Amino acid sequence: MPSIKGATDLRLWHEAVAMVPRDQIVPIGLGGQTNEANLAAFFGDKILGVHVVRAQSDQCSLNLGLLTTVYGLAVSNDFFAEHLRVILPLQVDEALGSLATRQKHDAGSMVEAAVAAVDKLHQDAKDKPTNSPILNLARWLVTVARTRLESDYNINAKGLLLEQGGRVDATLLPGFPDHAPQFCAVATLGDSRCEATGSNIKDSQQDAARMLLANLGILSSEITARKRISATIPPTSTHAWMPYNTQKFLGAKLKNDESLYEWWLRKTTDGCTISKAKKDAFHRMTMSVVCLPFVAQVDTWCSDTHTHVNTSSAEVPAVEALVAVKLRLRHDGDSLLPGPLHVETFTASGTSNTNARALVALKVNAFFLDRLATENNQLLNNTL
Repeated sequence: MPSIKGATDLRLWHEAVAMVPRDQIVPIGLGGQTNEANLAAFFGDKILGVHVVRAQSDQCSLNLGLLTTVYGLAVSNDFFAEHLRVILPLQVDEALGSLATRQKHDAGSMVEAAVAAVDKLHQDAKDKPTNSPILNLARWLVTVARTRLESDYNINAKGLLLEQGGRVDATLLPGFPDHAPQFCAVATLGDSRCEATGSNIKDSQQDAARMLLANLGILSSEITARKRISATIPPTSTHAWMPYNTQKFLGAKLKNDESLYEWWLRKTTDGCTISKAKKDAFHRMTMSVVCLPFVAQVDTWCSDTHTHVNTSSAEVPAVEALVAVKLRLRHDGDSLLPGPLHVETFTASGTSNTNARALVALKVNAFFLDRLATENNQLLNNTL
């Protein structure tokens, strides 16, 4: 039977609808012999609507925009047609399911007719809504609809934040070229605040609002994980700072069932040569986001400084690298605790982008090792 990852279990609904004969709920458009299913769909539509609203009061924040958007998707014919074989696994075979994808209104009528039939069979469940099979179906529809909207990144986060009484402002960051501008957006709601940068005002505002709503629990925290959101800002400068994409560096070869934390510690302190440590430093720094519990985010920028550094043969133009690390101030091993974030910045100059990034990464990794040593000492003292 098809299933939806993360969706509410449909066991109660499936047990109830299994008692409904197929011929009773198949509309004429899908091969039904009478108009019984189409008439029942009229009542089932109203019954299901009430239960979907009840499910929303259990699962959604009381936000008019979000409630309206989720409701509209959850009870739509398109949505019913897409999930018809999940909702009615015994009544819908492959042939009927294929036909329903082309006749979506009839697919919706079939689901609504099934709701009316189950309601008639389970009149005694009306006084016990927590055990209602129709409420079980409604909760599933709301969960899947909301997940769909969030995973498709379609929710207007800025609009939702404004409805909550929040505010989103954006400013153009100095130091970036005209062909590659960067904007900083700040989203606020009460005492809560989040920042994000983007290549245009709209994206930066949406990202900042989305992060803040996720922090407040109004939107799923998984949203921000699906799209990298930079929440730190390069310093003002007369030359252009260009962000560096670190996603391609994520990956590790683990040995003997070691954890990511153990891999990071081994690869950073395994006594390799200075040249190899320098070569691999940027990869280790990038991987800290998934290996070290106190590292929330690492962002990197590079820029020509228009100054010079001495080499063995001559002075050459220098490249400067900047790393901003966002740290979690409170955690308990792998369990993150609520609390503020802190940003540390590091810079280094080198003869090339690669050289500058390696040098600044060595500084960052040394900082991480000091932080780990401090935490281990504190843990040891607390156990004595």
